[in-house]
Amino acid sequence: MPFIILAIGAILLFLIRAAYFRKRALNNIVYKVHTDRHEVIEGDDIYLYETIGNGKSMPLPNVRVDVCLPDGLDFCLYNKNGDMTTVSHMHNVESLFVLKPQAAVERRWRIRASRRGIYHLGEARMVVNDIFGTNKLSAFYDAPKEEENTLTVLPRAIDLEEYFIPVSDPMGERTTDFSLITDPILYAGSREYRPGDPMRRINQKATARMHYPMVDINEYTEQNSFDIVFNLQSRGREDVGDTPESREQVELGVSVCASVFERALCENIPVRMICNTTSENDDRDYFVSGYFSASSDNLEMLRMLAAIEMKLSCRIEDMLGELLFENEKDPTCKNLVLITSYIDETITDFALRMMALGVEVIIFATSTLRSMPELPKELKVFYKTYK
Repeated sequence: MPFIILAIGAILLFLIRAAYFRKRALNNIVYKVHTDRHEVIEGDDIYLYETIGNGKSMPLPNVRVDVCLPDGLDFCLYNKNGDMTTVSHMHNVESLFVLKPQAAVERRWRIRASRRGIYHLGEARMVVNDIFGTNKLSAFYDAPKEEENTLTVLPRAIDLEEYFIPVSDPMGERTTDFSLITDPILYAGSREYRPGDPMRRINQKATARMHYPMVDINEYTEQNSFDIVFNLQSRGREDVGDTPESREQVELGVSVCASVFERALCENIPVRMICNTTSENDDRDYFVSGYFSASSDNLEMLRMLAAIEMKLSCRIEDMLGELLFENEKDPTCKNLVLITSYIDETITDFALRMMALGVEVIIFATSTLRSMPELPKELKVFYKTYK
């Protein structure tokens, strides 16, 4: 009889304790995150600091937290030898620990910023269980969007000579002049070498005289301004409001935009971007930026490119048609760089008609040569190499 009473008491105690655990286990849980930096360049690493607090008097003997990163950020992990390895597209990491009463656990994760964009960090799924493993509860936590857990990843400029080859010379047997609107014959002096300047522009005599690298400055054949037209479509047929099918090619286009902007601003050339993405302008279905005109504008330009949303606001033919109409009515554009994932009849017709208006047109296609149609010889087109 006493054994039966003890058994009934133990069962009642277990049930009461289980009910109490289910009622209070997820109460007063604090989840916070912050990063050591809030603005980085593509490919950089940052540290994510995570705090999980238990603000009640009841311990949590079995806690599992699944940390989730947005697509575009990856965890940097270490192998058994202590060497760091980055697991491609690994956005979730699980961990187990114990939370004492009125205590907190702080952890640090190393994160690789793999793709440009603006990211909100702080998503996690928490699973708690009692010591017997019979009361499993879960909750999803999303930290409030604040400055401390918002990360801006700026696009990284690329070496255009390394990534692109002219259609007119697919075998690469001659050096290609990637100068956008300069005339190398018209010499206008020299200045100190800056990262990204072509080696062919180094002035040997000025370098020997100044004891540090100097490069030539050239005059300009047209007015010192031009437009960058960026096509967000990755295929000829994609619906408005959708994400581009081949995001990789479009993201390469963003890097090309950053490279062209950087070259222009290095020479203090006013340049703006036009793109068929979501826009806050009331009178247009596409985005038109203001002009950036100095090297001091480079950071603001990169922030603009980081904020580009992968959503089509209008079809490319509609945007190019409006641009062509504006230039026929009021020919203000003299130099234009068109960046696109593909080239079709719409794009070639637009380029030829703009050239007929006296506009210098350069096209960068982020697809390879085998996807190129037969192009008019007068078009200046550069396509992506197989690297």
